[in-house]
Amino acid sequence: MKTMRLTLVRCAAAALCALIPGCGTRTGAANQPAPMPTTHTLTVNSANPAKGVPITVTPNDILGSGSGNSGFTRGYIAETTVTLVAPDAYSGNQFKSWDGCNVAIGLTCTVAMDSDTTVTANYATADTTAATPPPGKPANHH
Repeated sequence: MKTMRLTLVRCAAAALCALIPGCGTRTGAANQPAPMPTTHTLTVNSANPAKGVPITVTPNDILGSGSGNSGFTRGYIAETTVTLVAPDAYSGNQFKSWDGCNVAIGLTCTVAMDSDTTVTANYATADTTAATPPPGKPANHH
């Protein structure tokens, strides 16, 4: 089992290194391999509902994963700018706001991956109560 995990880590590192020009080439007097790039984890959550909201994510992460349903993580090379877009409504609830973004405008959240980051798409329960007239006033019927 330990050998399988080590092999998986080596394969993921090699895949990541293949995306970066010059990664893995030998450098310096000691002929040491070039350092692996720094990566950070993006955690994507939602509130009301706590999970399952389809979130569009660009670009894809270091393993090729992109969009997903809230309650997921993605890994990015440091300083990658990631854009997330939430739907305006989900499961009867209306989009309210983003938390954890560098910039949030409407349904769109932008994050600079300079550290591990958690973002949350917040939804508000739709108001289903009808307007009630004040006491002593009849309801307005047409």
